[in-house]
Amino acid sequence: MWTLSPKRYLIVTLTFISTCICNVERVGFSNAYTAAADAAGVSQSSKGTIMAMPVHKSLEAGQLRE
Repeated sequence: MWTLSPKRYLIVTLTFISTCICNVERVGFSNAYTAAADAAGVSQSSKGTIMAMPVHKSLEAGQLRE
C-alpha cells in the first residue's frame, strides 16, 4: 500500500490552496470587469468576447497592455 510522505501532503495542500485562490480571483475579476464595462458603455457581445479570451492570447494581441 502506498504511504504518503509529508512532502506529498504539503504539495497537495498547496495546490489546493492555490487553486482556491485562483478561482476566487477569477470570480472577482469577472465581477469587477462587468461593473467597469457597464460604466464605460461596453456592449454585451464585446464583454462576452473579451471574457472568453484566454489571458495569454490577450497578452499576445496587446489588448491588456493599455
